[in-house]
Amino acid sequence: MDRIDDWPPPAPELERAYRRLLLAYPGSYRRRHGTEILTLLLEMAEPGRRRPPAADAWHLIGSGIRQRFRLPAARPLAWVVALLAALIGGGFGAAAGSWAAQQSLTALPDRAGWQQLAQLVAPGGSEYFTGLHDDSTYFAPSYVSGIPVTVWDGERARHELAAAGWAVETAQPVTGLVGFTDPITGADSRVRVTAYRFSAERGGLVLRTQGWAYNRRGSVNLMLWQQDNGTLLPLSLAGAVTGMIAGWLLTASGFRRLRRPRAPRPSLAERVIIAAALDRPLTQTTPGHRAPQLPLVAGTLTCLTVAAFALPVSALYGNLTGVLIRDDDPVTLVTVHSALSIGARWPFGPPWLNAALTATGLALTLITFLTLRHRPEPVPATTI
Repeated sequence: MDRIDDWPPPAPELERAYRRLLLAYPGSYRRRHGTEILTLLLEMAEPGRRRPPAADAWHLIGSGIRQRFRLPAARPLAWVVALLAALIGGGFGAAAGSWAAQQSLTALPDRAGWQQLAQLVAPGGSEYFTGLHDDSTYFAPSYVSGIPVTVWDGERARHELAAAGWAVETAQPVTGLVGFTDPITGADSRVRVTAYRFSAERGGLVLRTQGWAYNRRGSVNLMLWQQDNGTLLPLSLAGAVTGMIAGWLLTASGFRRLRRPRAPRPSLAERVIIAAALDRPLTQTTPGHRAPQLPLVAGTLTCLTVAAFALPVSALYGNLTGVLIRDDDPVTLVTVHSALSIGARWPFGPPWLNAALTATGLALTLITFLTLRHRPEPVPATTI
């Protein structure tokens, strides 16, 4: 039997392959144990092998992923922070997925195209209000118009839309009371009239029409919005799951930075000698030792970050609920990312509150990780 000393050195391709597999582990773990693991794997490799066995590859990948998700043991606060970070990441991940889904939808026409469509449905009418509603914190942008008319034929409007390539559904009669004021006597009266409502679809757009006319007075209300092409829900959910994973991983990474091994703390006698030699007070932090206030600073920044994200994330999950629970007769398209639009959302604060809190939370998150990233590495203790 050949001795191990007589075995040929491992192939460079095998070492490079193992190094790539070790990238599954966090960087701090690789710096502490990477050389040891790599040496052991290469020593156990069969002579002439150029690729790692499949079992080794899957084991390294799985172990590396577990290390990335691992939180400090016996620290319940770490689990609380990780769960909150996962919820925050899930909300913004769902918003990113919702935004990506909307980019794949049919674009709304410009204002000229919208006015042309309105004249097709209500010819001769003059719009008394119209506009692109793009400031909703619940819905995707949509066109809304109200057109006063003296006469209006719902069936004719349906035929005109069908001739223009729209798929028009059957009109539904809607009965209601309409108030009138006599121009001569000034007396008010209420008359029961029948309005007609129908929807039409074409090329990924939905048009809702409701109109009535009575005694040479009437109104036609139009709304146009984007139709979901089936990507909104799956992309929103996929983004939420991805965001939750990212939030957990960021938390685990932050706690790994907090628990880096520290150099042995000098004894009181050693501190006295060092302080006398360097002319420093005993309370001054020496290089290589973790500043005692770092966990407090990181904890304070984390609390401020969670507080800043509280309102925006609750709004995002509220919209995600609307995406999950769809109305059987929707009047527009609910999107998750609309919660961050500049518009009225809460009964308090300015319209830009959610956007400002989101920017503040992102800035605090960046500051927190920069604070942890620039922590000095420990150095070996000096022998006195």
